[in-house]
Amino acid sequence: MNASERTGAALAVTATTMVGSMVAASSLIVDYPVLAGQAGRYALGAAVLAAVVHVHGWRRLPRLSPRELGLVVALAASGLVGFNLCVLAAVDRADPAVVGLVIGCTPVVLALVGPPLAGRPP
Repeated sequence: MNASERTGAALAVTATTMVGSMVAASSLIVDYPVLAGQAGRYALGAAVLAAVVHVHGWRRLPRLSPRELGLVVALAASGLVGFNLCVLAAVDRADPAVVGLVIGCTPVVLALVGPPLAGRPP
């Protein structure tokens, strides 16, 4: 395993850990103002991205076409904000451990079910 692969694996483990711990913490913030919280999270993410760009000395990020920009906005609205809203709604109605189990098992189920549906082995 080379350095790039180790870095990728470390980042994947970190992301998975953060998502898993988010489910447990979500039970504590059910009454939190969700949209304000999302705005704060994405503002912090933008600041971190700007810092990474500055540290690496990149001059600018690639320009997005209108279609790509629309896809990014749709992903943010449905995949990111929508996911977090669904998690908060779920932990309000169920035990956080159950919600975490469903979220944790979903990638495994998709990895096992998706390829056979496409006519490939898992």
